[in-house]
This record gives sequence, C-alpha cells and structure tokens, in this order.
Amino acid sequence: MDLAGKAALVTGASGDIGGAIARALATAGVDIAVGYVGNVEGASACVRDVEAAGRRAFPIQCDQASVEAIDPAVDAVAAHFGRLDILVNNAAWNIGIPFPSLTPSPPTSGTACTTPTCAARSSSPGPLLATCVLWVGAASSTSHRSPG
Repeated sequence: MDLAGKAALVTGASGDIGGAIARALATAGVDIAVGYVGNVEGASACVRDVEAAGRRAFPIQCDQASVEAIDPAVDAVAAHFGRLDILVNNAAWNIGIPFPSLTPSPPTSGTACTTPTCAARSSSPGPLLATCVLWVGAASSTSHRSPG
C-alpha cells in the first residue's frame, strides 16, 4: 500500500507504541499529527523524529477521554494538512485502578471507542478519513499503571 502523501493523526504518539507507529508511518511518507495529553517532551521528540524523516509534523494536545476535545483536534489536523487520511487510535490510560476493579466503563476504556466515532462524524470539510486505520487496544501505559 502506498502511503506517500497521506496525513495521519496518531493518538498517544508521545509514548512508546504510538511514537513507534508515528515514526514508521513517517518513513512510509506520511505527515503526522502527534497526539498527546500531557507528555510534551515525548510529543516534541516524536515531532523532531518525523521531521528528520522528511515529513511534516506537529503536536496536537487532545484528551480523548473528553468527547468535546475530539472534534477540535480533528479540525486542527484537517486545517494543518488539508486532509486526514489515517487515524491511529492508540491512546489509552488508566488512573491507577487495581486490576480486579477495572470495568469496561469510561474513563478506563472510553478513549478506545469515542475517538474513531467522533473523528468519523467530524464536521471538517474536505477529504477527511478517506482511509481510516484504527489501532484499538494498544495500551502499553495501562499495563504499567494498574496496581494489583
């Protein structure tokens, strides 16, 4: 599949898995919106690496646990690149709930479900999500934060 010239929003790109996905897409010719919540240093490093690979990149702060934050983030990506072809739904988080107490209800799992739905229905004009790649379940951060 030729990805050259496409634009992607990679959620959780300030972390290990999302950052690796963003860097791999950049080497395939994709411009990257580096999604992050609070890890500014990780997002900045990812942007630098994507740009070093010869692609355009910018950091986009978006707390996917907030449905209201998703449309503005998608709109910002579409405005910046003129398109959004790929959504890598990688971001996940856990607030320190012991494993036996985890439930499938938000906020622990809300990021995996809300982002693709909200991004797909976004009001952004233009060729938005012509190709939609969903990476659901990449939760390296949660595996290290859940006590028990």
